[in-house]
Amino acid sequence: MPICYLLGAGFSYAISNKSIPLTKDLGEKLAPHVPEVLKDRYDYNPAHLERFLTHLDLKIAASPTGYEVAIRKEIQSFLLDELSLSSIKETDDLNLYDLGKKFVKKLKPFDVILTLNYDCLLDALLYKSGRWDYEKGYSAHIFNFPKILTENRDSILLLKLHGSTNFWEHAVCTDRDIDWSQSEFIIEIKNGTFPFFYSHSQLGGSGSTRKGQYIIAPSYLKQFNSRLMRLWNLAMEKLREAEKLVIIGCSLRNEDTELSQLLMEFKGSVVDIIDPKNEDIKKRLQDIIPKIQPTLYQNLVEWLNSI
Repeated sequence: MPICYLLGAGFSYAISNKSIPLTKDLGEKLAPHVPEVLKDRYDYNPAHLERFLTHLDLKIAASPTGYEVAIRKEIQSFLLDELSLSSIKETDDLNLYDLGKKFVKKLKPFDVILTLNYDCLLDALLYKSGRWDYEKGYSAHIFNFPKILTENRDSILLLKLHGSTNFWEHAVCTDRDIDWSQSEFIIEIKNGTFPFFYSHSQLGGSGSTRKGQYIIAPSYLKQFNSRLMRLWNLAMEKLREAEKLVIIGCSLRNEDTELSQLLMEFKGSVVDIIDPKNEDIKKRLQDIIPKIQPTLYQNLVEWLNSI
């Protein structure tokens, strides 16, 4: 039976040598770019970025103004820029990411990775290991991905439930307008991550247009593309089949209500939690799965040394 991994921001932070930011770090970096009037109106706190974005999203949903909509778009762009700055570069030496490489080596055939992270560092490490490919590994048929002669050698799945910096949305367009009701995902893959493959031919051109990178920003109000919802359905199916759940760097935050529903599908009895605040996460998990008794680890190194 496969193992199911649930990865949060703490995982990417750890394997990137602390270069990929945590949510609170993003909140601190964003603070100078948020107008003071909105900070006061929506009680901006860098440690609780999701609360600010939720207040802003609720206001926009109830009575949108051009000003607040524009600020919301700027915030989304800022988050993407920060994540892109911290993403793996073509010139990066993957040997610098020893902890991530050790994690990949521990994976077994048919394991499933559910990640809430947007970055592509793990994707690159999986690909360079020779055990995973981007077509079947992303379950990319869900995104209307073109058929490519690739082979997912160990059948490891990487399901990016909150989107990714290399997920783009595009839509069918005519000479007159754009029909976003027909929007599809495109996976844009840079040569430095997956050599010899480009998806640029799928982007733009006559009959389609790009809307932008697709990520679900931290907020209680989440709007999922229909293609992404298919990933969630697949994640539910895989959780039901898993005999073990390993939670790494994922705090089970209150705003992730969809994640709580997802975890209810886990029918196994073995859970590992790897996080400095593992006791808090244990309590939140037991609110979702009452009888579970997880094994706790302080960090990824401790867990890797135990298995």
